[in-house]
Amino acid sequence: MVDRNGKNGILLEITDETYRRIIDTQTLFLVVMEEGMVALVVGIVFVAFAVYSVLPFSWALNWWQPVLEFLKGGIPIIALLVGVIAVFIGIADMKDRMEAKKEEAEEAAQAEKKE
Repeated sequence: MVDRNGKNGILLEITDETYRRIIDTQTLFLVVMEEGMVALVVGIVFVAFAVYSVLPFSWALNWWQPVLEFLKGGIPIIALLVGVIAVFIGIADMKDRMEAKKEEAEEAAQAEKKE
């Protein structure tokens, strides 16, 4: 290619619309990065608080025993929820398999009719 000065090169024409798209993309990237940074900082703060709250030192909250009691009490509830979800997933899977078999049978019947 030949540029405006007659030299070999690539001619890039940036229109106003292209420039607006570039600026919008950069702005979107900066907004996402800012939100990502906020989420990262909040995550670090929560992890630090969790560690601080269970440390067995006099300057820490020393909540290890209450945390263990909470977890012990929550295990049956969590097991119940996981079990119910697993049953629902199993039922949905069985329905999908039956539906797929019906569709395969219908397709085979239609293929036989065409022949």
